[in-house]
Amino acid sequence: MPPSASSLVSPDEGTTASWRERIRSSTFANYHHEMGMALARCGEKDAAVAAFQRALGIDPAHFGSGIMLAELLRGRGQAAAAEAVVNGLRAIDGDAEALGFLEIAESLLNLDRLKDAQDQIRQAATFGKRALEVRADVLVAVASELNGGGAYTEACDWLNSFPFLVNHAEAEGERGRALFFAGQEERAEPVLRRALELDPDLLPGLPHYLLGQIERRRLNILAALSHFAAYVKHHPTGPLSFYSRIFSAQMQLLGGEFQSALTALDAMALPGVPEPVALRAMVNLSLGNMTAADADAGATIRDTGDESWLRVFAGIVRLAQGRLADALVLLPDRAYPWAAPALSRLGRACACHAQRNMEEARRLLETVRREEAEAIPLALAQLGPLAAPLRSSFPEIE
Repeated sequence: MPPSASSLVSPDEGTTASWRERIRSSTFANYHHEMGMALARCGEKDAAVAAFQRALGIDPAHFGSGIMLAELLRGRGQAAAAEAVVNGLRAIDGDAEALGFLEIAESLLNLDRLKDAQDQIRQAATFGKRALEVRADVLVAVASELNGGGAYTEACDWLNSFPFLVNHAEAEGERGRALFFAGQEERAEPVLRRALELDPDLLPGLPHYLLGQIERRRLNILAALSHFAAYVKHHPTGPLSFYSRIFSAQMQLLGGEFQSALTALDAMALPGVPEPVALRAMVNLSLGNMTAADADAGATIRDTGDESWLRVFAGIVRLAQGRLADALVLLPDRAYPWAAPALSRLGRACACHAQRNMEEARRLLETVRREEAEAIPLALAQLGPLAAPLRSSFPEIE
């Protein structure tokens, strides 16, 4: 039975008021702190001092404001006033200075001042590691920024400098992300699996998606499908849910589930979205529907730029049509590491073989074996019967 009106317990008004005051204080203190950071950056030091004082007046435990205020006061020659501010912070928390530096680092990250943020974190580290452990999120945010900027080796070095982060799920996710995109998949895999052990629902670092890519390259179809499905389940609107679905359809295609792949791609095919159309060309090719494959290949060429990896799929269709000159244009001698590894070069080698240019075909095969060997099974599976003459002439490709 539903509870009667008399059995419902009213919320404690004192508790509610306390929550409201905490939210109000935090909001306004943060506002004045961020205003102070912006003013200090612009050189308006007097206005910045006033802003940090307002932040501390609202929330005396806003340690970042206290550290910035003390620094500005020292710059004015007011050493005693600066020391009084720092002592007030210490009275609240013995780690106030370290926590303050970390709060400043967070603000600097919001201002896209990554190197300055790192300097503040190093300052915090001089006080010991407790504050770093409390605000590990700031350390991970730096790694995320480094990864986002393509500084994968630096991201790994940064995370490795804080050994306690091996027990932090988001940190391990970012470490795995850095290793993966630095081309160190074997090292990335156990780190990504460790991240998921720590937090199965983890989004930062995208471990399920990256593990799906690792299994996809190995042509471990069921494992790849499982990871891509897990990513979509946990993050249906996540940044890579679309590509998880795209590559799931590719795995269904390679697993012989042509109709399932076609249905999934048709559901994703929207105006101005070329990925489903490009992959659908491969499905129609496998189904022997050359008219539809040709139409999809033509749309892919029309709707993508010259550097797009999606044109590789159109190139495979042109190869199947015997349009070798067109295929060679669409299948350049280059790598598409995460999207179509080994496929462009092997497809180009097939076209060269068909032209009886055996020397160039051999050179391309040697390049693939040297630079993209781990992706050869995936590429050969995508080429299907088109690769049979190449395999016959060069059995070492297997």
